[in-house]
Amino acid sequence: MKNKHLLIMLVGCLLPLAALVAVWVFKIPLGTVAIFGLLLLCPLSHLFLMKGMNHKTQTAEAPARTDSNKPSCH
Repeated sequence: MKNKHLLIMLVGCLLPLAALVAVWVFKIPLGTVAIFGLLLLCPLSHLFLMKGMNHKTQTAEAPARTDSNKPSCH
């Protein structure tokens, strides 16, 4: 889990830096970059956030309580 978190942090930090370098090297107008960035922000954030969610449906019922696992009164 720790390695996965480190990888996500590296990608999250290095990808914007690489984008800024590409804008500077290829002399892309910042207005164009901002428009495309805003258009991609919603779907990309949705994909990243939903990937971490647990979407498995739970079909099994909770086990019934038996006398052995009831709280005692003493």
